[in-house]
Amino acid sequence: MVILLKYECWKGSALEVKFVLGSIYFIITDEIGNFVYCVFSGSRAREFVKILTDNESTEILDRGGDLMRLQSFKGGGFGISINSKKMTKGFAMNQQQIQELIDFCQKIHKL
Repeated sequence: MVILLKYECWKGSALEVKFVLGSIYFIITDEIGNFVYCVFSGSRAREFVKILTDNESTEILDRGGDLMRLQSFKGGGFGISINSKKMTKGFAMNQQQIQELIDFCQKIHKL
């Protein structure tokens, strides 16, 4: 089963969130196709819902030790950055995208 969310930025970067075989993948791709990703157990979906609904800023290590930062913005929205493969890529999400991500994680938690 593959459940997918995909967002694109006007600068050419993109964020994909996938749920594949019990794992959640966060993938950020830049305008020239370079990408970084983090992989988390699907059981952490509830943790992501809490972080996003409480507007928390935090850092989370994935299964491979790569770092994902979630940064709450003052006027609403979130920044997600991933430090993987000796590269850091980021993506800014608006409130509608955040709500879609919360709904996505809640669906995963129920599976």
